[in-house]
Formats: sequence, C-alpha cells, structure tokens
Amino acid sequence: MLNRLQWVGLIAGAVVFAAAHLAGFWLTQAKCGQPGPERDLRFDAAIIALTTVGCLAILGSAAAAAIVFRSTRGAEPGDGPVEGRERPLEPFGRLQFFSAAALAANAIFFMIVLLNGIGAIFNVACRTA
Repeated sequence: MLNRLQWVGLIAGAVVFAAAHLAGFWLTQAKCGQPGPERDLRFDAAIIALTTVGCLAILGSAAAAAIVFRSTRGAEPGDGPVEGRERPLEPFGRLQFFSAAALAANAIFFMIVLLNGIGAIFNVACRTA
C-alpha cells in the first residue's frame, strides 16, 4: 500500500503540472485563434477552473506523499525491508527518501500551476499588431 502511495505522490504532481500547462497553452491558442473582436470562449472561467482542479490534484498527490512520509518516520536511507511484515516487504528507507522528494516537488508544482493560472488571468493573452 505504501509503495503505491509513494509513486502516486511522486509522479502525479508532475503529470498534473504538465497537463495543466498544456491545457492552459491550448486554451490561450483557442482564445487568440478565433477571428474577430468577440470571442465565445470564456477564457478566465476556464483558466480558473483549470488552475483550481490542478492545484487540488497536486494537493492530493502531496497528501499521498505525506502519508508515506509520516508512516516511515524514523527510517534511515539504508533501511531495508521490515521483517515480520506481510509481503511485499517494503524498503522503508527508499519510501522515506522518495516521499520527502515528492513533498518538495509537489510544493514546487503547486506554486507553478497557481502562478501560471494567475498570470494567464491577469496578463493580456491576445495582442493585435
């Protein structure tokens, strides 16, 4: 169980960041690619929704990493599997290391997605020559 949570905590934040960044880019392209002064796309609402969903998903990823980090408290980097536990034997040292890295990475991804969304809302997306 901890093994799966560790990978969710480590990888999900990066995937959500990449998806939110690409979706924001394509929303901007859709807004700016429409001809004429009136655009039907509700850009600000779409970016706010995208940013909110992305940030909540990254917080979920960070929560998974925090559960693993707290469950493996006191583990040393070289600690191997814990004897007397049911299979699979999880190396607690590795779980502790990756969950700490996931907590730091998820904090960075959260700030990038949040600032990306704020910048997209307050910046002028389409400029005419």
